Amino acid sequence: MSLVSNHRLIVEAYTKEALRGNDTRQTGFLMIDQKVKLKGLKLLVDASIVTPSGVVFYRKGSTVYFREEILHNAPWAQKPLTSEALPTPFILAEFNQVEMVDQNFDFGTANITIDDQEKLKKSRKVKES
Repeated sequence: MSLVSNHRLIVEAYTKEALRGNDTRQTGFLMIDQKVKLKGLKLLVDASIVTPSGVVFYRKGSTVYFREEILHNAPWAQKPLTSEALPTPFILAEFNQVEMVDQNFDFGTANITIDDQEKLKKSRKVKES
């Protein structure tokens, strides 16, 4: 299992598109679509993020959502990387820019602290015996 720390996530590379207008007839103002939409990128590697309440685990394959405006303008989003370990180009995304995560997870181990995970492992061993 590969884990990422330093409050970064390895997600699929973002493909920058031309600015799109969103004509809102009700207000009469033209909004840039990227300012009001979220873009989901696939998490390519398991990640653990330290929070004040413990460590949160995000599973490979989860969808991480960012404001598309951030992806369109942030320097880190414009620098796709490659590695022998990953088959596709990726970016190192800043965790503090994440709006939400749609987890692809095992209900028994995702989003719990390390202490809780250890307790869960012990209880599974007891049940198996």
